Amino acid sequence: MRPRPLPPALRNRAFDVHAADRAGVSRQRLRRSDLVRPTRSIRWARDRPPDAVHRIRALRPVLLPGQFVSHVSAAVLWGLPVPVDDEAPVHVTSPIPTAQPRRTGVVGHRITPDRADVAERWGTPASTPAALWVDCARC
Repeated sequence: MRPRPLPPALRNRAFDVHAADRAGVSRQRLRRSDLVRPTRSIRWARDRPPDAVHRIRALRPVLLPGQFVSHVSAAVLWGLPVPVDDEAPVHVTSPIPTAQPRRTGVVGHRITPDRADVAERWGTPASTPAALWVDCARC
């Protein structure tokens, strides 16, 4: 039996389970094999995986206040020419004292709040290009 199609708003993008709830998608439907679960609360269609930018942006709904995309992942968001695999983990930084994220597909980092230089990039908090340059130098 084929799974019921997703609503049009969720078909061609990564989405979080709360967006699916708002669209009327059941939790049982979210467990079907045609959807990929790269990390807790995030889904996308197995036959239409997102590109690196959309995969990184998919984590926006699960970021805690103050957390932001950093390192190579921020470079991808800013469109900088960095070698990155579409399966590479997403780097997320938390200001101290917030704990660094611990989830599948995410590499967590911590930073003192005075060193966090963050800007919005496509609705996602990310290290500024100057700050990510410093972050990537450590990699």
